[in-house]
Amino acid sequence: MGTTGAVEPVVVAEPPGRWRALFRLGTAMLLAMTTWFSASAVIPQLRDLWQLGPGASAWLTIAVQLGFVTGAVASAVLTIADTLPPRRVVLVGAAGAAAANLGLLVADGASTAIPLRFLTGAFLAPGPALGTLAMQRLRTARALRA
Repeated sequence: MGTTGAVEPVVVAEPPGRWRALFRLGTAMLLAMTTWFSASAVIPQLRDLWQLGPGASAWLTIAVQLGFVTGAVASAVLTIADTLPPRRVVLVGAAGAAAANLGLLVADGASTAIPLRFLTGAFLAPGPALGTLAMQRLRTARALRA
């Protein structure tokens, strides 16, 4: 306490490389989430290539969402976010989603593509929550300083 009796504010030093880490994390999350939309963007071409009907075309999109929900529930039940390093969870999730998307190159129709799209969603599920948490933690030091 100073001579006036006021409490002096605590200055929290900004972690070195915080903005670089925030940029890298944001970029990684953005690139990982592009796997969600990639097959949806080429559905007209897949419809022609595989002679898909409207139902099968819709399932290519729905499967990702169902996979995401399933992956989120599994992640919560297995307490993945609490027991594994976030960096590793996001990395494995992004790599798994990319591998499932890569499998679409050799898929011969909806019977192969729909499970691959489900896996894409399941792998992506833990990533956004952990990425958001990490971004919030990076911003906390700044909020404490203000």
